[in-house]
Amino acid sequence: MRPVFLFLLCCAACTASDPEPPVQTSGFEPDAARSGARLWIEADTRQLTLWAAELGNVLGVAAHVTIDTSHLTPGAGTAHDALGADALTVFEAVAPGDFTLGTARRGLEAGEVAIDAATELAVIPFEIVRAGEVRLAPSRVMVRRADGSYVPTAALGGTLRIAEGDAP
Repeated sequence: MRPVFLFLLCCAACTASDPEPPVQTSGFEPDAARSGARLWIEADTRQLTLWAAELGNVLGVAAHVTIDTSHLTPGAGTAHDALGADALTVFEAVAPGDFTLGTARRGLEAGEVAIDAATELAVIPFEIVRAGEVRLAPSRVMVRRADGSYVPTAALGGTLRIAEGDAP
Protein backbone atom coordinates (compact mmCIF):
# COMPACT_ATOMS: atom_id res chain seq x y z
CA MET A 1 0.00 0.00 0.00
CA ARG A 2 2.87 2.34 0.68
CA PRO A 3 4.25 2.31 -2.97
CA VAL A 4 0.79 3.20 -4.38
CA PHE A 5 0.44 6.14 -1.98
CA LEU A 6 3.91 7.46 -2.88
CA PHE A 7 3.19 7.06 -6.58
CA LEU A 8 -0.05 9.06 -6.29
CA LEU A 9 1.65 11.71 -4.18
CA CYS A 10 4.46 12.09 -6.75
CA CYS A 11 2.01 12.32 -9.66
CA ALA A 12 -0.04 14.99 -7.88
CA ALA A 13 3.11 17.00 -7.15
CA CYS A 14 4.30 16.76 -10.76
CA THR A 15 1.03 17.89 -12.30
CA ALA A 16 0.61 20.75 -9.81
CA SER A 17 3.90 22.35 -10.82
CA ASP A 18 3.66 21.77 -14.57
CA PRO A 19 3.58 25.11 -16.41
CA GLU A 20 0.58 25.95 -18.53
CA PRO A 21 1.02 24.80 -22.11
CA PRO A 22 2.01 27.56 -24.54
CA VAL A 23 -0.68 29.17 -26.68
CA GLN A 24 -0.81 27.26 -29.97
CA THR A 25 -2.95 29.60 -32.07
CA SER A 26 -3.35 33.36 -31.82
CA GLY A 27 -6.84 34.79 -31.64
CA PHE A 28 -9.33 36.85 -29.69
CA GLU A 29 -11.98 35.16 -27.57
CA PRO A 30 -14.69 37.74 -26.79
CA ASP A 31 -16.84 37.77 -23.68
CA ALA A 32 -20.31 36.33 -24.11
CA ALA A 33 -22.41 38.62 -26.30
CA ARG A 34 -25.12 40.70 -24.67
CA SER A 35 -27.90 42.87 -25.95
CA GLY A 36 -28.70 46.28 -24.56
CA ALA A 37 -26.48 49.30 -23.99
CA ARG A 38 -22.86 48.20 -24.24
CA LEU A 39 -19.27 49.10 -25.08
CA TRP A 40 -17.05 46.25 -26.20
CA ILE A 41 -13.66 45.44 -27.64
CA GLU A 42 -12.76 43.40 -30.69
CA ALA A 43 -9.10 42.60 -31.33
CA ASP A 44 -6.64 40.70 -33.47
CA THR A 45 -2.84 40.50 -33.32
CA ARG A 46 -2.43 44.04 -34.74
CA GLN A 47 -5.05 46.26 -33.10
CA LEU A 48 -8.06 46.57 -30.86
CA THR A 49 -11.27 48.39 -31.68
CA LEU A 50 -13.66 49.92 -29.15
CA TRP A 51 -17.33 49.75 -30.16
CA ALA A 52 -20.68 50.97 -28.78
CA ALA A 53 -24.27 49.95 -29.52
CA GLU A 54 -27.82 50.34 -28.25
CA LEU A 55 -26.99 53.38 -26.11
CA GLY A 56 -29.95 55.35 -27.44
CA ASN A 57 -29.75 59.16 -27.50
CA VAL A 58 -26.63 60.34 -25.68
CA LEU A 59 -24.84 63.58 -24.91
CA GLY A 60 -21.50 62.01 -23.95
CA VAL A 61 -19.48 58.81 -23.63
CA ALA A 62 -16.35 58.15 -21.58
CA ALA A 63 -14.24 55.01 -21.10
CA HIS A 64 -10.74 53.71 -20.41
CA VAL A 65 -8.91 50.91 -22.19
CA THR A 66 -5.87 49.43 -20.46
CA ILE A 67 -3.31 47.36 -22.35
CA ASP A 68 -0.83 45.05 -20.62
CA THR A 69 2.49 46.51 -21.83
CA SER A 70 4.38 43.37 -20.84
CA HIS A 71 2.63 41.65 -23.78
CA LEU A 72 1.75 44.52 -26.14
CA THR A 73 3.26 47.88 -27.08
CA PRO A 74 0.40 50.21 -28.04
CA GLY A 75 0.76 52.79 -30.80
CA ALA A 76 -1.08 56.08 -31.15
CA GLY A 77 -4.80 55.45 -31.03
CA THR A 78 -7.42 57.10 -33.21
CA ALA A 79 -10.90 58.18 -32.09
CA HIS A 80 -13.84 58.47 -34.46
CA ASP A 81 -16.53 61.14 -34.56
CA ALA A 82 -19.19 58.86 -33.08
CA LEU A 83 -21.20 61.82 -31.76
CA GLY A 84 -20.76 63.94 -34.87
CA ALA A 85 -18.08 66.18 -36.33
CA ASP A 86 -19.06 69.04 -34.00
CA ALA A 87 -18.55 66.97 -30.82
CA LEU A 88 -15.51 67.47 -28.62
CA THR A 89 -13.48 64.25 -28.52
CA VAL A 90 -10.39 63.58 -26.42
CA PHE A 91 -8.51 60.31 -26.82
CA GLU A 92 -5.06 59.98 -25.35
CA ALA A 93 -2.69 57.79 -23.38
CA VAL A 94 -2.76 59.01 -19.78
CA ALA A 95 -0.17 56.44 -18.65
CA PRO A 96 1.77 53.67 -20.40
CA GLY A 97 -0.89 51.35 -21.81
CA ASP A 98 -3.82 53.35 -20.33
CA PHE A 99 -5.98 55.15 -22.87
CA THR A 100 -8.90 57.39 -22.02
CA LEU A 101 -11.71 58.35 -24.38
CA GLY A 102 -14.12 61.19 -23.79
CA THR A 103 -16.53 62.43 -26.39
CA ALA A 104 -19.43 64.84 -25.85
CA ARG A 105 -21.73 67.14 -27.73
CA ARG A 106 -20.86 70.84 -27.32
CA GLY A 107 -23.55 71.80 -24.83
CA LEU A 108 -27.17 70.91 -24.34
CA GLU A 109 -28.22 73.09 -27.27
CA ALA A 110 -26.24 70.78 -29.60
CA GLY A 111 -28.66 68.01 -28.67
CA GLU A 112 -28.17 64.31 -28.27
CA VAL A 113 -27.00 61.81 -30.89
CA ALA A 114 -28.42 58.31 -31.20
CA ILE A 115 -26.01 55.40 -31.00
CA ASP A 116 -28.22 52.42 -31.77
CA ALA A 117 -26.33 50.34 -34.34
CA ALA A 118 -22.74 49.15 -33.78
CA THR A 119 -20.59 52.29 -33.86
CA GLU A 120 -16.80 52.35 -33.88
CA LEU A 121 -15.45 54.67 -31.17
CA ALA A 122 -11.67 54.17 -31.34
CA VAL A 123 -8.83 52.01 -32.67
CA ILE A 124 -5.52 51.31 -30.94
CA PRO A 125 -2.79 49.57 -32.96
CA PHE A 126 -0.14 47.60 -31.09
CA GLU A 127 2.93 45.45 -31.54
CA ILE A 128 3.37 42.13 -29.80
CA VAL A 129 6.10 41.98 -27.15
CA ARG A 130 5.71 38.36 -26.03
CA ALA A 131 3.39 35.37 -26.25
CA GLY A 132 0.69 34.60 -23.71
CA GLU A 133 -2.83 35.66 -22.85
CA VAL A 134 -3.92 39.27 -22.42
CA ARG A 135 -7.26 40.45 -21.03
CA LEU A 136 -8.66 43.45 -22.95
CA ALA A 137 -11.81 45.26 -21.83
CA PRO A 138 -13.16 48.78 -21.49
CA SER A 139 -13.41 50.09 -17.94
CA ARG A 140 -14.74 53.15 -16.12
CA VAL A 141 -17.50 53.43 -18.72
CA MET A 142 -19.88 56.37 -18.36
CA VAL A 143 -22.68 57.30 -20.77
CA ARG A 144 -24.95 60.31 -20.13
CA ARG A 145 -28.06 61.79 -21.64
CA ALA A 146 -28.84 65.50 -21.99
CA ASP A 147 -31.05 65.42 -18.88
CA GLY A 148 -28.01 64.31 -16.85
CA SER A 149 -29.15 60.73 -16.39
CA TYR A 150 -26.70 57.86 -16.74
CA VAL A 151 -27.18 55.02 -19.17
CA PRO A 152 -26.45 51.64 -17.52
CA THR A 153 -23.88 50.21 -19.91
CA ALA A 154 -22.21 46.80 -20.07
CA ALA A 155 -18.43 46.78 -20.65
CA LEU A 156 -17.39 43.70 -22.62
CA GLY A 157 -13.92 42.60 -23.60
CA GLY A 158 -12.17 39.32 -24.12
CA THR A 159 -8.89 37.45 -24.05
CA LEU A 160 -6.26 37.92 -26.75
CA ARG A 161 -4.16 34.79 -27.10
CA ILE A 162 -0.73 35.31 -28.65
CA ALA A 163 1.05 32.20 -29.94
CA GLU A 164 4.83 31.81 -29.72
CA GLY A 165 5.02 32.01 -33.52
CA ASP A 166 3.47 35.49 -33.52
CA ALA A 167 5.78 36.87 -30.81
CA PRO A 168 9.19 38.32 -31.64
